[in-house]
Amino acid sequence: MPNVFNMPQRVKIGAINWHVEQASHDLQLEELRGHTLPALRTMRVDETMPLSLQQETLLHEVLHALSVPLDNDQQLTEQQVRHTAAYLMQIFTDNPRLREFLFQEEDDA
Repeated sequence: MPNVFNMPQRVKIGAINWHVEQASHDLQLEELRGHTLPALRTMRVDETMPLSLQQETLLHEVLHALSVPLDNDQQLTEQQVRHTAAYLMQIFTDNPRLREFLFQEEDDA
């Protein structure tokens, strides 16, 4: 399936460039919306989902990737990642002025 929603193919987290792949078959077999593969520095998102679920899932996987360098006892739990991603998406969606302020460039000020 083509990249209908223009999902980025790369996300930089710290100094690491992570690959973003759209997939469906493997994820659906495992009943997953997405998956992070730290050893490959890859995040996979089910491309068959609606845009809002793809967006939340990619943010979810980014949160997993953020915790990769941490010790196991410091990493976010699946429940913490799920909760945080859902609320961040809601906050950014429902508050466009906040989103605009947070992501403005220095030259825009």
